[in-house]
Amino acid sequence: MQKLKPVVKEEKNIGITLRVTKTAFQEMKKEAGSLNMRVSEYLLELHKMYVNEIYKK
Repeated sequence: MQKLKPVVKEEKNIGITLRVTKTAFQEMKKEAGSLNMRVSEYLLELHKMYVNEIYKK
């Protein structure tokens, strides 16, 4: 696996599409709102935590 590079300013506008249930999206939205984040920022932080956890092992 290759190490992730920091996000470059030009790359910030690249998006992905996730297919989730309405209930799952509402839960993510609620959790992100409690952290004063948008859902996309929340998912990005979750991904960073996941990657950091993998590289710890």
